[in-house]
Amino acid sequence: MGRRVLRTLRRGRKAMSETIKALTICQPWAWAVVNGPRDGEAWKRFENRSWATEYTGPLVIHAGKSDGWMRDGMEFLRAQGVAPLLSELAFGAILGVVEMVDCVRPREALRPDGSRDPYAFENSAWCHKYANPRRLATPVPWKGRLQFFDVPREIVAELLGDAESAETSSAAKCGETKEERIDRAIAAAGGSGRLKRAAQGSLWK
Repeated sequence: MGRRVLRTLRRGRKAMSETIKALTICQPWAWAVVNGPRDGEAWKRFENRSWATEYTGPLVIHAGKSDGWMRDGMEFLRAQGVAPLLSELAFGAILGVVEMVDCVRPREALRPDGSRDPYAFENSAWCHKYANPRRLATPVPWKGRLQFFDVPREIVAELLGDAESAETSSAAKCGETKEERIDRAIAAAGGSGRLKRAAQGSLWK
């Protein structure tokens, strides 16, 4: 294999390691995906989609800016005994990370006890199954897109495990704060971290 091909492969691996897949979900569903009755559990384990995917692995949850689902979504959540405060719902921001573990038809979307999961709608074509939700202490403003898209791993490094934690610790030893690391990641993606965080107050409607 030639040196040029090897360099290309190395650059590809590095690029993959520096980004992570993300998905935009409208509120209040995005909140229900990363919050639950206890750590490591979510109220909403299935996301209804018109498209299937074979992807499994970590997935960043991004809350869209639209509030078009708020009325129906809040009514549904209250019927399930879940009542998030409006002040808890961030819009246009990265909320946290889940593990994408499967993609199934609605009839196959079951609770651990084998009963039908109410969050898997019968009129949905596919249900993306999530596990192990981890939420950021503070949402990070970000622009969403349709279907999967990439965001810098640095933004959610604290949630991703040992390898990323080691990287975070290394940066901390160099005197770089978490906010500075996020600023650097956002700047590398073409945005201004300070400006985005300054607009944090506008995340909640």
